[in-house]
Amino acid sequence: RFCTDMRFVNSLIRNDNFPLPLVMELIERVEPGARLWISSLDLAKSFWQLELDAASRKYTCFITKFGKYQYRRIPFGLVDSANQFQKFLESVLQGLENCLSYIDDVCLISYGSLERHERLLRQALDRFRKEQLFVKKSKCKL
Repeated sequence: RFCTDMRFVNSLIRNDNFPLPLVMELIERVEPGARLWISSLDLAKSFWQLELDAASRKYTCFITKFGKYQYRRIPFGLVDSANQFQKFLESVLQGLENCLSYIDDVCLISYGSLERHERLLRQALDRFRKEQLFVKKSKCKL
């Protein structure tokens, strides 16, 4: 992987301040003593799946001996990348019960029957498909 120094761009960005969830708060949402079905999904290439706004691409320009390039996807290293990805993922999963997300990791929790959990899993995967988000199969636990 190559690295782009984004310090100058970061100094110009007005931070969105969308809060990342606290892991302990996510864990506390699980009901103690209930029969649980849990699936964890890991989104492949996380930030690279989100398209960068066309007007913002010029600010990510970098030069190599092979030419001048701009990012088309949200790059790692921007001060707002994690916030923007978290905000997007929460909007994708909005309304689904017991879906916990932390940047590119999603945990689906169902109480009771396996069939109920399968419905939740299908709903989440359908939303990912609609938004063209891909999971890394090798890192998912069902």
